[in-house]
Amino acid sequence: MECLDTEMLCRYIDDELDAAAREAVEAVLSTCRHCAERLQSLREHDTILQNALISAAPESVSRCDSSDPQQLSAYASQQLPAEEMTLVEQHLRTCEACLQDVLSMRRMMRVLHRAPLLTPPPSLVAQARAGFATRPGPAVVEQLGTLVVQVARNGLKFLESLGLPDEVRFAVGAQLAPAGAFRSTREDPDAATLIDLRQTVDELDLHMQVLHEDGDTVLLHIELQKQAQPIAKTRVALVSGGRTRSSSRTSDAGEVDFPRLPPGDYTVRVPQENVETQLILRPL
Repeated sequence: MECLDTEMLCRYIDDELDAAAREAVEAVLSTCRHCAERLQSLREHDTILQNALISAAPESVSRCDSSDPQQLSAYASQQLPAEEMTLVEQHLRTCEACLQDVLSMRRMMRVLHRAPLLTPPPSLVAQARAGFATRPGPAVVEQLGTLVVQVARNGLKFLESLGLPDEVRFAVGAQLAPAGAFRSTREDPDAATLIDLRQTVDELDLHMQVLHEDGDTVLLHIELQKQAQPIAKTRVALVSGGRTRSSSRTSDAGEVDFPRLPPGDYTVRVPQENVETQLILRPL
């Protein structure tokens, strides 16, 4: 009996399998200690991500008695309303301890989002090929165009949009996110810490925020809405170099994060909505 791959375990945790597939997975888990341990590890990652907070700041930084750990965690995950985000950012301007906590939480989130690329078992490959052979061809994926963002150590710049279909409405914005800029000197006044990209076609709204992290990497935050309502529990895949770099389901708010992305060419795919868009992160 072959081990289960990470994708199958994630689908089992997220309750995306039908009854027969779920029973097959549970049969493997009951006899394979390695698969059971990996399942437990994935579940622990989910729990840690929701409660991620480094309990102590560096020894040289005194603790802050006025901070709310839950509020800092929500800020690090960009889950606060705009007014609360502003209040936290104002506090971070003068509180080194809380800033260190926020940065530590973000580093923890990046680690937990990473997953090794695994080769699927031959039985799963054979099953998929058999399914493709008997099913009609897939519907044509709607291409929303290509967006190009320049990535440098001092910030981001939106460069251009390419091949946008006539029916796709596109908006772009940029802003300085204070928490990412407090401790650095900005050499380019036109560089931004956050690039806001929004593509709308029919009733679907694909909102991407490219957040500058340390060095030359970015965090890609995606929000999906349809008829002005969040599209929850929908799988979003990030493809690079012909391989799926990461695949996650949206939250109840229709949001998903892809952290620590280096410069390169990426495809953001939403299979359920049959759309995809290209994002090029171009190094300076």
